[in-house]
Amino acid sequence: MTRLPFRLVAVATRFLRHTHLACLTLLLAVMTTGCFDIQEDITLRADGSGTYVTVTDMTQMMALISSMGQDSTGDGTSSTATSLDSTFREVVKVLSGVPGLHNVAYQAEGYVYTLSYDFDNVDALNEGNARNNTMAGQTPGMNPSASYTWKSGELSKTSPPVADLLGEMGDDDEMEQAMTMIKMFMADAHFTSVFHLPGKVKKTSNKEAQLSDGNTTVTLKTNFVSFLEGKSSPALTIKYKK
Repeated sequence: MTRLPFRLVAVATRFLRHTHLACLTLLLAVMTTGCFDIQEDITLRADGSGTYVTVTDMTQMMALISSMGQDSTGDGTSSTATSLDSTFREVVKVLSGVPGLHNVAYQAEGYVYTLSYDFDNVDALNEGNARNNTMAGQTPGMNPSASYTWKSGELSKTSPPVADLLGEMGDDDEMEQAMTMIKMFMADAHFTSVFHLPGKVKKTSNKEAQLSDGNTTVTLKTNFVSFLEGKSSPALTIKYKK
């Protein structure tokens, strides 16, 4: 599973470090009731190479932050947007140095952020995820990303344990309270993965996955609260015709 939801929390935390906890929890509560959408698309080719695209729509969240009147740098620009732009640009620099990744690109349209790249194989894709793990001020090893395995006719995605995702917040009272608020107010927050396969899908291991496009596309929409509670998972195995 992507670490972007946690990265958004980190950005919000930095934004409100010098305000009251109530402001932080209020922002996180409202922010996570559908205030951002995250979708990743993986297009897989028959040889195991492919294209990865992730789109993060933060329009509503940025409107909320702006309405609080504490997000200006003094020249009318958004400090949060500037921080996010800097983070994405750094991600592009890091991923551009990963062997097997090509055409790494980032663009922002308003507050909709798109990151994309081509990968030679899933090893390169996994290495890109691991490198991305150090972005947004994260310590290497914290918030581990999803990983993929591939063999002809089968693609699998594994997801790190919830305990690993939340572990870095364990000694921080403010973040513990913030995570409590997230669990309370994240009923409508989802993370969507879309897989475009080179052949018709024969079966998937996740019962929540949906098929489309003549059974060559798999869409898995994971409720974030259910994931945090261990009731659902973005992990799955897809078997398709070679």
